[in-house]
Amino acid sequence: MSKKYRLGYPEDRAGLSDDDVVSAPGGLCFGMSDMVKMNSLMTAIISWTTAGRFPPPEHKWFTEEGFRCEVLRASGGGWMKGRFRFRLEFIPDEPALPPQKDPNSPT
Repeated sequence: MSKKYRLGYPEDRAGLSDDDVVSAPGGLCFGMSDMVKMNSLMTAIISWTTAGRFPPPEHKWFTEEGFRCEVLRASGGGWMKGRFRFRLEFIPDEPALPPQKDPNSPT
């Protein structure tokens, strides 16, 4: 397949590299175990999308090029040409902040 498949962009990966490990209790889907390297997860997702499950042109939703289309906004402005594509993002949980102590409280 000549199209470049990319699920996510550097800013979406929160600094994760291909060698970083992803873990999900109960498995990560796509026929994978519950712990794999990021590169293996990306490869499995791309294989899943290109293995005939999505015949052309549906597979274009998963390419960097995306699926070309036009949108007509209800707010007006006419037709706008563009594309849709899926992205895989990692959003880290925010660390819990420890409770603040009252500086006037005797400890």
